[in-house]
Amino acid sequence: MATLAVAKLTHLTFHFQGREDKYTIGQILHINIPTPQGYLEGILKPEEQGETPKFTGLVCHPHPLGGGTMHNKVVFKAAQTLQALHIPTLRFNFRGVGHSTGTYDEGRGEMDDVRYALEFLSRRYAGLPVILAGFSFGAYVGLRVACVDDRVQAIIGLSVPARMFEGETLQGCQKPKLIIHGTEDEIAPYELTAKWFEQVPAPKSMVAVPGADHFFQDRLNEVEAIIIGFVQTKQSLAYFFLQQSELPLHHLRAPDTYRAVFRTVGEQPICAKYHAIDLYAMINGLQLTSLVDIPQAQRTIL
Repeated sequence: MATLAVAKLTHLTFHFQGREDKYTIGQILHINIPTPQGYLEGILKPEEQGETPKFTGLVCHPHPLGGGTMHNKVVFKAAQTLQALHIPTLRFNFRGVGHSTGTYDEGRGEMDDVRYALEFLSRRYAGLPVILAGFSFGAYVGLRVACVDDRVQAIIGLSVPARMFEGETLQGCQKPKLIIHGTEDEIAPYELTAKWFEQVPAPKSMVAVPGADHFFQDRLNEVEAIIIGFVQTKQSLAYFFLQQSELPLHHLRAPDTYRAVFRTVGEQPICAKYHAIDLYAMINGLQLTSLVDIPQAQRTIL
């Protein structure tokens, strides 16, 4: 069983899309996640009292041998952004980092660490899908686990080090993927990651931050806004029709293109064309098995 300690109530102010919002950030849980080697230390910001989360979040930190920890500013910003969207989020230290037991294992054991963290979330938040984010080495490790682990339903990669993948392009991964990368990244060159991204299967999106370095120095507010847009899409309601009639998901044909509209709370409906495989991933990511799961009053004929 994971052990934990509770930090005091704090108050933080976030700036979203030009407006200032004040949020009360309640309990911060300092936890020890059990592993065969001992434990991993982590920090979990749980949901506020009375909230019913739809997702949980997990954020993986950069290279341990380069000083990477869960306290890295990019990791902290990614977790903070998810938390402000009312998503309980866990960040943790890989083996051998901080108070986590074990030793660095060149990415192999660290992939297991991601699985241990997912197991912790799945026990605490049974049945809730996870949005996994990884920065640098954390993206290299986290994305490969996320693509094959059913507990993860959406993936965010920040400053993805394409060279570390050695030609692996996440083939078969049909989960929504967001890649955020600075065009002046001196550690993981933007051009290499963009070329790697071309081979990554859909659904996917890559957003360049012009002039940003590997650590998004002075550009983290832009990263925040990009993540917000991606997550809000994940929390949308999906409406899908063909010739003004309902069509269950199992009738979709992979080579075909269909029209669908995604409505985000508080935003205008977004209508676009999607390939069947993308619709599968997006609608399954919303935990819908067919269109009849959408209440009739909420449907829209295209």
